[in-house]
Amino acid sequence: MARIDSVSEIKQQPTPGKAAIIASLLFPFIGIACILAPEGIMNFLPYLLGGLMLVVGAADLITDLTDPNKKASSISQGSDVVMIVVGGMLLVKGTALLTLVGVVWGFIGLSKAAGEIDETFHAIRARAPFALLALSSAIEVVLGTLLIASPLENIEHHVLLLGIELILHPFTIHSDNGRTHLSAEA
Repeated sequence: MARIDSVSEIKQQPTPGKAAIIASLLFPFIGIACILAPEGIMNFLPYLLGGLMLVVGAADLITDLTDPNKKASSISQGSDVVMIVVGGMLLVKGTALLTLVGVVWGFIGLSKAAGEIDETFHAIRARAPFALLALSSAIEVVLGTLLIASPLENIEHHVLLLGIELILHPFTIHSDNGRTHLSAEA
């Protein structure tokens, strides 16, 4: 998984890592479009998300497999493969999978929330600041759950929720050495 804590760290990433981070930072723009024009973006959503998911997954997988400095515990090849498969399915099936887009992103958000919950408890045990981590975790759990619940009932409502999830997706709050900071991840 490519991760940066500042813009200057993009330069230190290998080329596939740069591609993964930059592609991941495009998700919030799709999220903004989901909020501003939910009906207008619905027919394009599977293709936009599928293409980005495919690029992020493939670039991140290449980064994980080729970087000799990666620690085994920091490698996330399973989630990269899932991003590639789901992205490919969205590109091939397109609007036929429109109702499932929100569900897929709901599960992605819940998976991200699980990692943030782990960090929250780690910060609590270390007696470090944890309020922002806990808040971020709670927001991800609520959004993920809402995206999974009843996706066929009100697709416009789900597109709005998906927009919020996509805006938050590449960003993660971390607590390192008692300091809380925001990172971008692919």
